[in-house]
Amino acid sequence: MPAVHNGVTALIATAVVGWVTALVLALVQRTFSRRTAWSLVVSGAIIVVVTVWWQLSTETFLRSGHVVAAASFFAFIAVAALASAVDAGRAQRSGYRGAYFAIAGGIVAVLLALLGVIVAGFFGAGVPDVGGLSPVFLGEAVALLLFAAFWTVQTVETWNDPDPSFRSGAPGNRLSAASGRVDA
Repeated sequence: MPAVHNGVTALIATAVVGWVTALVLALVQRTFSRRTAWSLVVSGAIIVVVTVWWQLSTETFLRSGHVVAAASFFAFIAVAALASAVDAGRAQRSGYRGAYFAIAGGIVAVLLALLGVIVAGFFGAGVPDVGGLSPVFLGEAVALLLFAAFWTVQTVETWNDPDPSFRSGAPGNRLSAASGRVDA
């Protein structure tokens, strides 16, 4: 149990450091926006809830933490894919819009199927393995592939977008406006 306690404590500390780093970078780079604020509020709330849950009910955290974390992660990716679909629609990039909607729908379908597996297990109805693999493992693998697809589509979509730090007048701007090259 001490190793688990140390691991969870390290994860919470890392999350806090990441949260503070994201806030500082957004302020320093002048990229703080409404979307950034919402991300910080939601992620900060998650850090607080996880910390309180771990402190008040370690047993339920150990029993259910993975399920809650995995479902939350994939649900947030589905929300991000939906937000990206809306943004792509506004930018009239219908191909990307469709891809994002398909990814979000796929993740939601997998989460609903996994919920069915969990509920069936709760009521004692076993769900058989598929080819010797747990249906939960298979569901998470499919959701992970959909996450990789989201990441890939977003990378392709934004590949040629300019780095916001190169905007004229941005603090620490290394782009020479006259030559178009990056200064050392």
